[in-house]
Amino acid sequence: MFCSLLVTASLSPLADSGPHTNKFGTLGMWAEIGTVLIFYMLPLAVFMTGFDAMKFGMAVLCGIGLLIAVTMIPVVVLIGAFGGYASALLGVASL
Repeated sequence: MFCSLLVTASLSPLADSGPHTNKFGTLGMWAEIGTVLIFYMLPLAVFMTGFDAMKFGMAVLCGIGLLIAVTMIPVVVLIGAFGGYASALLGVASL
């Protein structure tokens, strides 16, 4: 879910909002996706090896991801409202 949010944001007008934003298909976008996958896959691999206490670590990481996603919705809506392209950001906010 978080990786698809990164891709959707890189396709939206948010990709043109600043000098350090990632456009679709650039190395920066792929680096962000790789970073997210590494931060999720390493604890998942530890959990899958049978270390049951890692379920708490996975719960914390998933909670942080959900908190980031919930926080991004009002920010994206505000950026769209002030930028004049709110309808173009509906895909990012709904994802």
